Amino acid sequence: MTKIEVDDARLQLNIHHEYGEAGKSSRKYLRGDTEEEMRKNLRGILDEFAAAAKAATDGRAWYVIAARKVMPDLRDGSGETTSPWTAIVLADFEGKCRPITFYQSVDRNKLNSELSKKLDE
Repeated sequence: MTKIEVDDARLQLNIHHEYGEAGKSSRKYLRGDTEEEMRKNLRGILDEFAAAAKAATDGRAWYVIAARKVMPDLRDGSGETTSPWTAIVLADFEGKCRPITFYQSVDRNKLNSELSKKLDE
C-alpha cells in the first residue's frame, strides 16, 4: 500500500498500491438508534479510516490479492463475482493486523501488467 485517501463525506476509502489504484472501498453506513449512538459510530469509522491512512503512509498496510478458492467468504455486498480473484486491505493498528475493506472481484484487465503476470505464477 502506498496511500489511502479518506472520503469522509461518503464514508469510503480510495486505495492506492505500488501497481496502481485498487479503487474505492464499499461504503460504510452509520448505525445506531439514537443520534448519540450514530455520532459515536461515525467517530469510530473516521478514527479507523485515519488510522488506516496513517498505516499506509507508514508502510504498515497491505493490499492482498488471493484466489477466490482460497478466500471464499469476503464480505463485500457488491454481488460482483465474475473474477476468480478477490482482494483484502489489511492494516496494522497498534500491533494488530485488521481488515479494512474487501474487494469481492479483482479485474485483471485493470491491473498493471507486472502484477497480472505475478498472479499467473
